[in-house]
Amino acid sequence: MVTQNPTPGPGAATRAVVVLRGRLAQALVRVGTGSEHEAWVIDSAEHGRVILKAVAANPFEKGAPPAESGSEVEAQGYLLDHELRYTAIKLL
Repeated sequence: MVTQNPTPGPGAATRAVVVLRGRLAQALVRVGTGSEHEAWVIDSAEHGRVILKAVAANPFEKGAPPAESGSEVEAQGYLLDHELRYTAIKLL
């Protein structure tokens, strides 16, 4: 689901806020690249596996869990390819 109220990103084109629902898990991402690391992901029916990062977080650090692993969550933020820079996340 995409809201109709786009929010400008710093130095980038305006992006729409996206809401994703799915199961939270830990996974090794970007395997086989110099950017390979462990991260929190959401397995979404609509978008498949999406990497979750808080908006202000370091993109190469896993960080604290946004919720308990295996939980059904709803995350809101900016979708950049297969990464969601989330502004809010809640348990369902």
